[in-house]
Amino acid sequence: MSRLYPRPLPIPKILEKRHPDPGVHYRDMSMKEMLSLIERSTSIMTLIIAAVAGIALVVGGVGVINIMLVAVTERTREIGLLMALGACRRNILFQFLLEAVALCFFGGMGGIINGYRGAWLVSQIAHWPPWSPGNPFWWLLSFPQGWGSSSDFIPPVRPPA
Repeated sequence: MSRLYPRPLPIPKILEKRHPDPGVHYRDMSMKEMLSLIERSTSIMTLIIAAVAGIALVVGGVGVINIMLVAVTERTREIGLLMALGACRRNILFQFLLEAVALCFFGGMGGIINGYRGAWLVSQIAHWPPWSPGNPFWWLLSFPQGWGSSSDFIPPVRPPA
């Protein structure tokens, strides 16, 4: 049998009788209400963190687009030379895709390493046990790879100015 009471005890009324202050109001809360409040707060924080992560992904994708756009515009002579030597459009696109994949791979690795370092630092300062989500290393690395590779297709595909 559960030791939780189905409804709160009349503690606020007892406190108001013992400590009569017109500016202070007491409120009681059952454990079920507390649990639902904590769950609601946790879900809101999860949504906020997910929104920040989504914004970071968009900013990272725009950064990759800008870097690749600069690479394409600065290397138009190289692209022309490659085409003169017989490289087709697909080969040049593959070259830029490989460059973006390498850029996102090393950027993603740096982000994962810094994330683990930050989590370790917070756990040391706050005296919490270090938390690791298991071994999602390749899963974590797939996000920057996929996002960077998809945002790399914009600069090389657009016609040179």
